[in-house]
Amino acid sequence: MESLLGPDLVTRENGERTIDVLGYTMTRPLSQVTADMQKELKKINLPNGYQIALIGERSDLLDSKSDLQRALLVAVLGVYLVLMIQFRSFLYPLTIMSAIPLVLTGVALALIMAGKPVSMPVLLAVILLAGTVVNNSILLVDYANAARERGVDRRSALQEAVTARYRPIMMTAMSDVAGMLPLALELSVGSERFSPLATAVIGGIISATLLTMVVIPVVYTYFDDLACALTSTKSNVTYLK
Repeated sequence: MESLLGPDLVTRENGERTIDVLGYTMTRPLSQVTADMQKELKKINLPNGYQIALIGERSDLLDSKSDLQRALLVAVLGVYLVLMIQFRSFLYPLTIMSAIPLVLTGVALALIMAGKPVSMPVLLAVILLAGTVVNNSILLVDYANAARERGVDRRSALQEAVTARYRPIMMTAMSDVAGMLPLALELSVGSERFSPLATAVIGGIISATLLTMVVIPVVYTYFDDLACALTSTKSNVTYLK
């Protein structure tokens, strides 16, 4: 009787025979490990009919990354539409949403200081911040608009808005940071899984809160000048019969 050597378990992917090679990462980020593996795999000359593919957690990460990017676009669009309805303007929502890019600076610095890589929880944190940091801008823009309706000039209205809303904005930001701090410090068992999310949220909130006080009044001024220019252009148009 002839004996043959073969695998104990036969696996298939889309009807094709596969051999699974499992790998686990201990301390290094998955993206760095897969990048090193791809460099080494390119050096291998495969026979005809064979191919090497990185699947498992990496393929799931790529699929989830594309889904989260679409979710971020939907979230930003939803915030813009809601603000457009509330303010009845196309420019004021853009002024308010200019605070969203400000979170990226804080997220990057927080991850570098904590020594954490960009991962799925970080992407979730960016989506969370997209709908959170606009609250500070809403307070400033709404207060400035109300002051201008009382007859205050634009510059004084913006200064008054920053002065009056500084304390509640900082209180809100500090309470958010205090709530996320235990999770970021990994003080409980299992919290290390969501620690990158809390770290990104803390960095994004701090940077957006501090920069909002400076950037939003400037953006408000530019968009207001643009609106005035468009209005004056329309008023100067003459129609020939």
